Amino acid sequence: MTFLMTRSNGNPHHAEYEKDTAAATATAAAKRKVAPPSPRTPTPSVADFLEKAKKFANDSAKAKGITKRIMEFIALDDQPFSVVEDVGFRRLIDHIEPRYTMPSRRHFSDVCLPEMYNVVSTHVHELLATDIAALSFTTDIWSSDVSPTSMLSLTAQWIDTDFKLQKIVLHSQEFRGSHTAVAISEAFGR
Repeated sequence: MTFLMTRSNGNPHHAEYEKDTAAATATAAAKRKVAPPSPRTPTPSVADFLEKAKKFANDSAKAKGITKRIMEFIALDDQPFSVVEDVGFRRLIDHIEPRYTMPSRRHFSDVCLPEMYNVVSTHVHELLATDIAALSFTTDIWSSDVSPTSMLSLTAQWIDTDFKLQKIVLHSQEFRGSHTAVAISEAFGR
């Protein structure tokens, strides 16, 4: 320190350095002091502990919310219903919320999917009931890289009152066979 002081006597930053060093030393000393005891939180009772470990009822708002989000995950990310039986997925959900009981994949396909369909269908009908001047319909056939399945879809598009393009898939179905005009026409006739 003496060496620094003798070398920096003419340096205008010397005073700032001394001030910063003193402040840092004071802060470190203050941190070493023991803080006054904080008010203690009450120790949970055994009943409180057991209540927190109890599984959610299937009809509870929390369980229904988690189930809904898992169904959204399946639908939005094109996951198979069997994902809810995968060990890694079950471990993840159990880690996030151990009180949640995972429904079967059958529950997701037979109960949750129809519920989601009804919600989306109602939303689509409400959108189409708005003031739309003109609709455009398009169709497309697409195939997956990982599956030999082809899909035929019908989409409606329009410009809304805010001049934003709106698109809705109205129908989608598996398409088998050659992608010829006759085969496509027959698929729409079904």
